[in-house]
This record gives sequence, C-alpha cells and structure tokens, in this order.
Amino acid sequence: MIPQMIRPFIAWAMFVLENNVRSAVSLGIIGAGGLGVTLTIEQQTFNFTNMMATILFIVLLVISVEMISQRTRSYLRADDDTEQLSLYDRIVGLPERLSNSLF
Repeated sequence: MIPQMIRPFIAWAMFVLENNVRSAVSLGIIGAGGLGVTLTIEQQTFNFTNMMATILFIVLLVISVEMISQRTRSYLRADDDTEQLSLYDRIVGLPERLSNSLF
C-alpha cells in the first residue's frame, strides 16, 4: 500500500508547496504576514530600489517553485519530454504545461 501512495503523495506535496508560496506573497501584501510584508514595507517607505529587488526575488521564487514542481510531477508521470527542453523553452512553455498537467 505504501509504494502505491508515494507518487500521489509527492505530487500532492508539490502542489501544496506551490499554493503556500503564492499564499505567502498574497497574504503578506494585504497585511497578514508572509513574503509580501517586505514588499508592503518597502512600498510604504518609498524605498523603490529595495521594492524592485523584492519583486524580482518573489518572481524568481514563484517561477523556480513552479518549475521544480512541474518537473517532479512530470518525472512521477514518467514523461520524458521535459528532459529535452532548454531553459528558455521551459519558462516560455510553463503556463501551457501547467494547464496540461492540471486537466
């Protein structure tokens, strides 16, 4: 029973990780804590240089978590098509691959 549940559990854990990262940013922006709090503080103090650095960090964090999650789920499904894609193709085709993996 355990070997049958490992793959779905890992896929579910990656999905939850993606949602938690996005929620941390969203909740922080509205003041509930999380990654967006730093962004809100920088905006309120008019420190736009640090604000841009924070935005870039958040974007890179979300993209990297999505790529790792997509790659892990693809590996668990035993798809070999993601192995041959370049980094540019992975980033550009990420929305389409995510929608294909969800439906």
